[in-house]
Amino acid sequence: MKPVIKFLYAAFAVVLLASCEDIVQLNVAPGETQLVVDAFITNRDTTQTIRLTQTVPYFASGQVPTVTGAQVTLRNTTANRTFEFADTRSNGIYAWQPQGRDSIGRLGDDFELTVSYQNNTFVANSRLNRTTPVDSITYEFREAGPDPETQAEGYYGTFFGRDAPGGRDYYWIRSYVNGVYQSRVFNFAVDGFGGETQGGDGFPFIPPLQGLTDGRRPARVGDVMRVEIWSITRETFGFLEQAQRQITNGGLFAVTPENVRTNLRNTNPNSRTRAVGWFNTSAVSGLSVVVKEKK
Repeated sequence: MKPVIKFLYAAFAVVLLASCEDIVQLNVAPGETQLVVDAFITNRDTTQTIRLTQTVPYFASGQVPTVTGAQVTLRNTTANRTFEFADTRSNGIYAWQPQGRDSIGRLGDDFELTVSYQNNTFVANSRLNRTTPVDSITYEFREAGPDPETQAEGYYGTFFGRDAPGGRDYYWIRSYVNGVYQSRVFNFAVDGFGGETQGGDGFPFIPPLQGLTDGRRPARVGDVMRVEIWSITRETFGFLEQAQRQITNGGLFAVTPENVRTNLRNTNPNSRTRAVGWFNTSAVSGLSVVVKEKK
């Protein structure tokens, strides 16, 4: 084949392939703005916070609008106590400050959250379930490698613990380095396992649930590594599981996005105004270690 003809074939192939790439502009309707409630409350004797924001369009960027001027109360229906949450800084973060070693309640207590905003009142319910203690934390130095879990050189932590025997328990495992939350995909469990159908009563926690460190930002010598085990309800486990699927939804096997569930409901059944988000009450156990150089 002559060089000129080869060139013409190659040019035609490039044009043909390029013509197959069409840019599709998606016109997604902004939808109705909804109240977003982030209310994960613990039984610790520290300041408890609830964050209120608003939904934004799917392709929006920038800061999420905060919600001020709402009325937020938490009621322990078992002990008949009410806690008022106030947005003293007008930043959408509503807080309750305990006096002394006070807390919202005891294990087994039932709670109701009420949020009133713009002539609508939303309520949600939760129970304070038991958690399980952290037995120990270990760590080791690892060099950077191709594994996404060890992208950077540093100290990687592992915790050890065992599910509380005698019933099915749901946990949210939260880890921190110097007080900074380490966002990890595998961080909630049924008993000692990661899935609803895999739970084992009284079993130890297994990998990858035991990992504490973000592969991009491991700990250094002198850092404080901490792990906490939060109790959650079965419904909250389902919420976190669905949220995880949506956050990691992508690639070749991506599925159609779906609305993540909520346990907030409008007290007026005839109102079309809805709120999204989640409310849960947790008992918390925890353990911290200071990273030291290992020779």
